[in-house]
Amino acid sequence: MTKAHLVVLGFLNGRPMYGYKIGQIISDSRHSIWADIKLPSIYKAMQSLEQKKYITGKEITEGNNPPRTVYSITPKGKQYFKQLLYQAMQIPNDYQMFWLALSFANHIFTRSEALVQIDAFTLRVQEFGKNLASNECKRHELDCEIPFVHEHLKKMGAKFQRAQLSTLKELKEAILSGEYESFFIDRGGNS
Repeated sequence: MTKAHLVVLGFLNGRPMYGYKIGQIISDSRHSIWADIKLPSIYKAMQSLEQKKYITGKEITEGNNPPRTVYSITPKGKQYFKQLLYQAMQIPNDYQMFWLALSFANHIFTRSEALVQIDAFTLRVQEFGKNLASNECKRHELDCEIPFVHEHLKKMGAKFQRAQLSTLKELKEAILSGEYESFFIDRGGNS
């Protein structure tokens, strides 16, 4: 799975764009912090995606500006993008990738597909917390010295876990209430 492909297709799924514009949006919206993708990676991903026919480019000239190639996602690209989203949402203990993928999933999932992904991720977050607690008990049994900052890191991790679980619960409730219906595709697979 390539994060650059996921990000480029995520933006193109919203509307046709040129590479520099995607880079500007990433920079302006602070996506660069959690997407960790730079302009050269965007251009390289676009080249690869175009070769595989996941995106298609059209040269456009606006005013006196030099021509730019504006890219659109193809139906084949949407299928590939959906696969990337599923892969990203399944990476164990990579919370950042789950949220990144979910942020780009507009008009890709049905309501029930999104709920399945949210439920699966919720279980992974809960299980991760149980595993941390279990490992902590094992460390105490071994009577090993734990760095002084460890207690604070443990508390931070527990707060982060509670915040994620609370956010996932709120998100699921909002989806079930119909609040985000425009986000999902219909049962026939059309947006």
